Amino acid sequence: MKSFLLIGLSILYFQEVQAASSKVDITWSYQNFPLKIDLFSVRPEKEKYISETNVVNSLLEAPIIKNLNGHLRAEQNASTPAVLVIKNTTDKDQYFFAVPHELNPHHASAGHYFECLCIGRVFKVPAKKTFYRIVRLNLNESFSGLKKFEVNHKIIGISEKEALTTYKDRIRNEN
Repeated sequence: MKSFLLIGLSILYFQEVQAASSKVDITWSYQNFPLKIDLFSVRPEKEKYISETNVVNSLLEAPIIKNLNGHLRAEQNASTPAVLVIKNTTDKDQYFFAVPHELNPHHASAGHYFECLCIGRVFKVPAKKTFYRIVRLNLNESFSGLKKFEVNHKIIGISEKEALTTYKDRIRNEN
């Protein structure tokens, strides 16, 4: 946007500088995990509660606004919060962990920081409950020319027995 300012008899011209932004596709591949992860915008009063992880009775109790259908618009040198949501409509508790994310194109990896699910923990989504985690994507100055990239996570589902034996010290319980 171009703007002009008249001061006395001089006209000063200035242009608003807009931060570079990138379209980010957040994608998931699943192995032995029957549920799906949705990406939502976060309510303003919860934007600073990064890594808050909780289990609630229904989607209405989660700190969400709207489903982003896996797409974020992230600005360079800024923090972009969102909420990952998993609804468990089954009668069985579900356990999973996230393999560290991969970016495409790969060179995007050098300029981002994504506080997400890949923290070396096993998560539990209780039967008939809704799990959420507030996450944040930060892009540094190297993203000035990158208009679009993808962040993919592989979600690995594990049995309750595996969770309570092999991974018992890695389980993160929210409720």
